[in-house]
Amino acid sequence: METKGKAAREQRIKQEAEAKLALAKAPERMQKDLERRSNLPPKPLGDDYTFKPKIGKTVTAEMFKERQEKFAEDLMNKKS
Repeated sequence: METKGKAAREQRIKQEAEAKLALAKAPERMQKDLERRSNLPPKPLGDDYTFKPKIGKTVTAEMFKERQEKFAEDLMNKKS
């Protein structure tokens, strides 16, 4: 008796899970587009990049320390 109840409960749980999974899918047109995009080969990146940032000069810890000291000195001069 108890095993029939467990089996029925598990069957109900399985059916509810399948129904929820069916509702959780993307709309059909979106699903088709996702499948189409997954089958496309990736676009090759050429050597011609559109964005080329300027590379600044190398900054060291000594430079930061000098700037910090200069800032502190200027601040003290302004306060007095």
